[in-house]
Amino acid sequence: MVARIGGFRRNRLLFRVLQVAALVSILLLVLLSSGLFDVIKAHLSNTLRYRWDFSAEFAARKVDSATGTVSAIDPTCNSRHVENRAFTECNQAFLRATVASPHLTQWGSTSSARRFVDQAAESTASRPHGTAPGSTWPQHMDIRADTSYNDACRARNASCPLLWVAFATMCRVGTNRLASSLEQLGIPLAVLGMGTLWKNRWGYRMRALHDLLLHEPDERLVVWSDAEDVIPTPDATPDRILKQYRSLVDMYQGPRIFFPAETACYPDGSLWSNYTDPNTLSFAPGQTPFRYLNAGLMIGPAGLIRRMIEVVYQDDCFDDQLAYTLAFLDPLKWWMSQSRVVQVGSSTKQVVPTDAKPLIGLDYWNGLLMAMYGVSNKDYVVDAASKKLTIKATGGSPLIMHQNGEKKDNAILEILAKELGYDYEADKLDKFRKIGWTYQLLSQRQ
Repeated sequence: MVARIGGFRRNRLLFRVLQVAALVSILLLVLLSSGLFDVIKAHLSNTLRYRWDFSAEFAARKVDSATGTVSAIDPTCNSRHVENRAFTECNQAFLRATVASPHLTQWGSTSSARRFVDQAAESTASRPHGTAPGSTWPQHMDIRADTSYNDACRARNASCPLLWVAFATMCRVGTNRLASSLEQLGIPLAVLGMGTLWKNRWGYRMRALHDLLLHEPDERLVVWSDAEDVIPTPDATPDRILKQYRSLVDMYQGPRIFFPAETACYPDGSLWSNYTDPNTLSFAPGQTPFRYLNAGLMIGPAGLIRRMIEVVYQDDCFDDQLAYTLAFLDPLKWWMSQSRVVQVGSSTKQVVPTDAKPLIGLDYWNGLLMAMYGVSNKDYVVDAASKKLTIKATGGSPLIMHQNGEKKDNAILEILAKELGYDYEADKLDKFRKIGWTYQLLSQRQ
């Protein structure tokens, strides 16, 4: 009897093995017939075979290590992505800031393209590629108590230490608002991507920024941002941005490139456990709900940002936020010493310089930057007289705001624009009012 039972179990196990083998065979046949297997195989092969060439402006150069041939980057990315070409007419502030993208086919006019570096040519000679970035920064940059930097930047003087760079493929209310507000504040602006097809080419944004920074002094402080959903506060003058940035550097004792922290771990939610809880940091000034990196804003010296992009860039279609996130989370990859940036591979066998410190930091307490996703309207307070913005959750007063995430059911950026005295989409707020959704700051009702 026992032998029969054992034989039955063996037969049932053999039957299940045959079932699995049959399913695997069918799956392989489907892959082979559909060509998907070849796609996967080719992708793995290309990953090992190609490397990126950063010897100059890396416009479209991918080198085959086996043959030495150079191939162009595939610009299609999400070919199903359809961009609405019904856009707002660009205002003069935006046109004055637009920088042509020489390595992409243009569909719009670039006749009015300018760049801040053209107006300060004596200080913007292209550095030799590979020059150690950041070696003279920030010791020479004293943040003065007066408004000398404000005046220099407003006059487009070469001594202005600040440049704002935004990416936009077309004009909407938000892009025009950003350009106008920065012009009022006296902050030089360069706009990349205008007139190009978008198609979710997040990696291209990184590449375009890199190429622009090849022609910027390494020590110039660069603010990088989205265009449509970003606003500075009315007190975000060059002096204030420089002062708040230096406060972050001093507070964190190491990082020179800062991103805003947000409440959601995106685009790879599985990485959440790799992040440090900022509330446990020794220098934490208080509690914060902001923990994860957001790439809609970034600030740091031009040379350091350029060098970082050269290492983290993968291709035009690779998500930029994921690329920066992986760099931030790698405990051994990014370090900065007193005289240079040191890239250390992800291996405990590598020797880290004794003076090395992390290169990348997150603004957890909204001292300068803020990513607004997941924050209730009741958490924003705007002083009626001074227009100073305060975030209740942290007590911070950010100078630059980015409404990341879905905006169809959240008009907070338009609400804040109205409160701060900027152009805003009145029709959108009126629509929200009529259907009973939030159309003003809840804190203003209290």
